[in-house]
Amino acid sequence: EWINMKKAKLKYIPIAIYRLTLTVFVGDFNEFYNFIKSGTKDKENDYSDLLDILKKDKEYPMLCASTYWNGKTRTPIVYLPSLSTKPRDLNDACHELGHATRIILEDIGVKTTVDNDEAFQYLQGYLMEQVYTKDGYEELQND
Repeated sequence: EWINMKKAKLKYIPIAIYRLTLTVFVGDFNEFYNFIKSGTKDKENDYSDLLDILKKDKEYPMLCASTYWNGKTRTPIVYLPSLSTKPRDLNDACHELGHATRIILEDIGVKTTVDNDEAFQYLQGYLMEQVYTKDGYEELQND
């Protein structure tokens, strides 16, 4: 793994043209849940749907990569348990970034089809490149 997984990592990827930022969290799901929960204090109404989904996801013993969207705050969030150049991690990242790409484009009113998928392809490629660029990750402190 090229990202040291002793501590969870966080990266914000701004998508200026669409005026939103993708959040990428890499690490243990419980740390992800706690990160979301602690970051939503006094904003529970804005994040109530996301917290409900995360509570349900937390009940499953085999958690894997996931993509979440908070329509109230226009916040796309990708959760990845690990990040490396191993085929499984590349597959998970590409898969989840496909979901994030579709969500982002739908939010701005772009419906992609076979005939007009260039916006989708370019955005997904950009997000994949940003996720796999080591610079910009913050290491979360375990409290």
